[in-house]
Amino acid sequence: MQMRLRSLLLPLLLLTVVTSLAPPLIAPASAAACHGFITCPDPKSCGSWSTWVACDSPYCDDADSFCLGKNIPLATWQPKEQFRACTLSGGSQCLEWVTASFRTRCGC
Repeated sequence: MQMRLRSLLLPLLLLTVVTSLAPPLIAPASAAACHGFITCPDPKSCGSWSTWVACDSPYCDDADSFCLGKNIPLATWQPKEQFRACTLSGGSQCLEWVTASFRTRCGC
């Protein structure tokens, strides 16, 4: 019995070392920095806004009324942004950007 355990110990030890040195199978993607609020000069003609896309890293801050109603004073927030393409009076193109933070969960 003791000999059987010893014969299994070396392969298990090697497997542990190899897997601890290997890179993760899925690396977390880091979000690009938010553009902030950018507006195009008037006069302009703009298309519709894109969908919201995560930018920057999530952060911890004061909770909103939803979390406060659960007696949780802090929340995790994710900055997101959207854009729209505009055409200026001279025919050139410009992108407008807006940024907002969305609560992802109560607590940090």
